[in-house]
Amino acid sequence: MLFAIPLAAPSLPSIHFHWVSMAAVIGLGAIGTGVAYTLYYYVMNTLGAVRAAGVTYLVPVTAVFWGAFLLNETVSVSVVAGGIVILAGILLVNLRRAPRRESAVEPDSAAA
Repeated sequence: MLFAIPLAAPSLPSIHFHWVSMAAVIGLGAIGTGVAYTLYYYVMNTLGAVRAAGVTYLVPVTAVFWGAFLLNETVSVSVVAGGIVILAGILLVNLRRAPRRESAVEPDSAAA
């Protein structure tokens, strides 16, 4: 069924490739995706999976920031509050826990 849909169209649209759009697609793939995945896997190996997963939660925060900065989009109070909650969650996950102290009293051993 899916393959028959193009046959139902009266005519196919003409496609004109421009070098600027092709360069943008290649740049987005090579730089945006390639570098991002390289950094992600580096962080995954360095910090571990739990801390590296926090990077994925930054996507909506950065999207809102760039939308407001570059496109003059309006940012509501609830969006800012959501961003703060996301950043606080990432911060809580990534805080280093204090190492456990050894107790001064040794536990009783069964061999004694």
